[in-house]
Amino acid sequence: MDKNLSLQKLKIQLEQIKSDGFVKTHRAHDTGIGKTLEDLLGIKENNLNLPDVGDVELKAKRIDSGSMLTIATKSPEPKGVNKILYEKYKYIDKDGKYSLHCTVCGSKLNPQSFKVAFEKDRLVLKNKSRIQAYWLISVFDNVCTGPIKLDTEK
Repeated sequence: MDKNLSLQKLKIQLEQIKSDGFVKTHRAHDTGIGKTLEDLLGIKENNLNLPDVGDVELKAKRIDSGSMLTIATKSPEPKGVNKILYEKYKYIDKDGKYSLHCTVCGSKLNPQSFKVAFEKDRLVLKNKSRIQAYWLISVFDNVCTGPIKLDTEK
């Protein structure tokens, strides 16, 4: 597939895939849906932090899946705050190593009691220790424009 494919042509190809109906995944587990979609669109698999088609980064998952999609992985500001958060909130994982992995939402607390809230031009990480950590909204400007629903797995 041409990396310079227009959004309109991509939509047409996605609609064609949708109209073809059920497609057996080309790989098992959670990554199978994305891999299958890339194969159907003729996109070579890669792990680069670049869009798949033009300015578009494709994301896919099974409709009834409880798994989440990572839209962006961005380190918070100010510089060095990741280390401070890690030292304060780390835990011992199942392999006996120190870790800090979490999903942060605006609507509910996670095990570390983190939440996010919009404040002016920032997405602020709320935490019990009141460590100042935030993301400027502008870092997400080119991350996602919205989902296109496509059912390729039953």
